[in-house]
Amino acid sequence: MESRQAQIASFVRLKGYTQLAELADLAGVSELTIRRDLKILKARRLLNLVPGGATSDPVGASLIHFKNEVRFQQDQKRAIAREASALVKDGDTVLLDGGTTTWFVAIALRGKKIRVVTNSLPAADILGHEETVRLVMLGGTLYPVTGVTLGPTCIEQLRSLRPSVAFVGVGGLNSEGFTNTNDDQVAVERAMMELPGRCMVVADSSKFDTRDLVHLAALDAADAIITDSGITSAQREYVTKRGVKLIVAKPETRRG
Repeated sequence: MESRQAQIASFVRLKGYTQLAELADLAGVSELTIRRDLKILKARRLLNLVPGGATSDPVGASLIHFKNEVRFQQDQKRAIAREASALVKDGDTVLLDGGTTTWFVAIALRGKKIRVVTNSLPAADILGHEETVRLVMLGGTLYPVTGVTLGPTCIEQLRSLRPSVAFVGVGGLNSEGFTNTNDDQVAVERAMMELPGRCMVVADSSKFDTRDLVHLAALDAADAIITDSGITSAQREYVTKRGVKLIVAKPETRRG
């Protein structure tokens, strides 16, 4: 299977339904080429064709939450991912957290000559087909809701790493800091944030002024926050007042 077709199959599998135009943008090819790819993937029973696009077979409950989150704030997450990718140069070691925003970062990293270390099965599914990417998957206990590995084994492996840059997702953030959904996830992300190298939190504007269940870290635990243009001036102010660089991604200009 070609790398492009493998990426298309992975994208459709996680989104559930994807339009032809979206797949063409993702792969950087024409819709005619996408149609040919989809016919090949259908013949291999990797997806189903529907008018205007493709759909996957229903996934198990384990990744339904992830699939639903992927559909939310897509344009904003793509813009954030482009900014994140621009910070990575060939030869870097990139640490990639789980979550949907970092999944879009994984897509944006395709084609770079880098090493990627991740605890995210969905991100590994995207990058595992890239010839230029050396992929390292962290061990641990699988958390099925988001497809990430967590626990003591994952944390122990993290502590030996020296990444060039880490991209970390969060459940929420406000003037008091970052939060996420459960203790196990927070423990792994805290270990990621404490490593040497640049720590970049990727969070779309809907995450601002929200509070998840467990406190992760103060805002200044990150070197920068990459977000979209939907944040308010007050939100910009409380981030920059804490000495954290704020990178605001501009939306993609659509032609036509």
